[in-house]
Amino acid sequence: MSKARELSDLLKGVDVDGDLSVSGTITSPAVPAWRLEIQGAAVNATGNYETVLTTSRDAAGTDHRRFIQGDASTTTDNKKVLIGTTGVYHISANLRVDGVGSGYLLMFLLNNLSTSGDAYLIDGNPAGNYEGFAMSHTMHLTAGDEISIRIFNSSDTSWSIVGGSSFLSGHLVG
Repeated sequence: MSKARELSDLLKGVDVDGDLSVSGTITSPAVPAWRLEIQGAAVNATGNYETVLTTSRDAAGTDHRRFIQGDASTTTDNKKVLIGTTGVYHISANLRVDGVGSGYLLMFLLNNLSTSGDAYLIDGNPAGNYEGFAMSHTMHLTAGDEISIRIFNSSDTSWSIVGGSSFLSGHLVG
């Protein structure tokens, strides 16, 4: 009897989410996950800045700093991650902001552009040359939800987000 057949017989009645190969290896589908570079920000109609995600993905054999897998995707405007599978997600954002001359900075992690139940970070006295922001949050998301980052400055519009040093990442945890 083949190994695959023996393993198949042993697993009868066991719920395995995946496929059984001839060699007896159980493979599973890619879990929704992403790590996308934030390449900048564009002002929206309300005066807040919406981050713009890169469309670049790192090729196989590279360091895989930028990727998207499973049924996660980006919206056509490249400003949001579109959730494909309902579940609990861990999401994090790391941003480098340069050239803040005055005012305080707010960074929001939004679900469907709603500030209800969002996560935010505030810096009341950001450094003028550069400032780093990091936040993470665990959220229950539904298929079709859109995750985005929004930045607000109370009085200055001359600052910028540094691509290559700013990322939005997340993955399904359950």
